Amino acid sequence: MSSINGSTSAYDAYFNFAQKQSASSDSPDRATLNSFSTQQTVTAINTSTGAAETQTLRATPMAVAWAPQMFVQGDKNNDDALSLDEFQAQLSRVGVGADDAKQLFSSFDTSDDGLVSLTEFVTGVSRSISSGNQVFNDLMDSYTRDSDGNLDQSKTDSFLSAGQSKAETFWKNLG
Repeated sequence: MSSINGSTSAYDAYFNFAQKQSASSDSPDRATLNSFSTQQTVTAINTSTGAAETQTLRATPMAVAWAPQMFVQGDKNNDDALSLDEFQAQLSRVGVGADDAKQLFSSFDTSDDGLVSLTEFVTGVSRSISSGNQVFNDLMDSYTRDSDGNLDQSKTDSFLSAGQSKAETFWKNLG
């Protein structure tokens, strides 16, 4: 997300979705998310004193938290793995060319078996975002935003529902 408001809206959409679900949430626990989070130091102005204050923030990018849902969207044959063709097709949604997708696929496929597992995908998305690559933020947005770039609650609910079981299992087993 490029703005704080955009991020807040995505988090709000996620929590609105989670509240509609059963008591069993697909949300990862805090410790697990922290392992995929990034730390940033920011300077803010204290409105009471006018003094600059430095704060350290830790955040897990939404694209990492929702990587299992993106994985499910790409796994067209439901074999719990992404082939190169599935990976390329998914990334073509956001304008990534075949050669770039193939190179990214190779970096995700750490087992070198020609397939990307869910764990490899989530780890790859996390590494990609940490390096400054916005592809997976854009991919997440392609599933959750309308043509004007506004968060679409219906699309978001559908996206999250499609991968809910996979996300719940992944995050619980990882934690």
